[in-house]
Amino acid sequence: MNNKSFMFLDIASSTILKNNYKIDTKETKNATISHFIIDDNNYKNFKKNKGDYYTIHLNDERYNKKYLIKEIERIIDRLLNKYNCFNKFLVVGLGNKNVISDSIGVKTCEKIIATNQYDFLSIPKVVVFVPDIINNTGISSFELIKMIVSSYKPKCIIIIDSMLTKHEYNLNKTIEITDCGIIPAQDLKFNKEISYSTFKIPVISIGIPLVIKKNSFLFSSVDVSMKVDEISSIIANSLNNIFLS
Repeated sequence: MNNKSFMFLDIASSTILKNNYKIDTKETKNATISHFIIDDNNYKNFKKNKGDYYTIHLNDERYNKKYLIKEIERIIDRLLNKYNCFNKFLVVGLGNKNVISDSIGVKTCEKIIATNQYDFLSIPKVVVFVPDIINNTGISSFELIKMIVSSYKPKCIIIIDSMLTKHEYNLNKTIEITDCGIIPAQDLKFNKEISYSTFKIPVISIGIPLVIKKNSFLFSSVDVSMKVDEISSIIANSLNNIFLS
């Protein structure tokens, strides 16, 4: 888990405040929705890729599932429209199924409906793939995904993974959605960035901070197993609704 990415706002908030950049924010009864764009005008001030960064921060640890499903749908729909992408999806669940706080990608993919095998249906084609960790496969996630992309030729990759946070108020209560790519196990030299620049197709990543890092130590909540089950179902329902609507 120590090689997971931190949330965007965890590492970018000070830069945003220092430069008086505006974050588009919408307050609702259930959550605060933030949207920040890294573009040509501010790119040099961030060590992140250009693109859209959406954050759903829940006001309560008790999830309003109906609300969250619709909000995640809305944001992903907006990103898919940005790229005119409506068919041939590759959904990837990153992480380690044997570590609860790192299993959100795997658990979500278990609930996604694959449709690529149904040639007789006029619905988007969806392939679901869980690359597992390199200690089990001997091949990096990047290389395994590259093989699938080469064979299946998807129009868009959607990746689900767990994240780190520096702040307790984000733990289990925030969902980050971006089209800026991701580096699985980023501290490991053999893994590469999965993004538009490396695959030449849109990459949408959905990240959830399930671990907090304090003084070089990593902690998760005592109810992390329940949270993983709930959030994975919410994300899967959102994606299935998009694919099958």
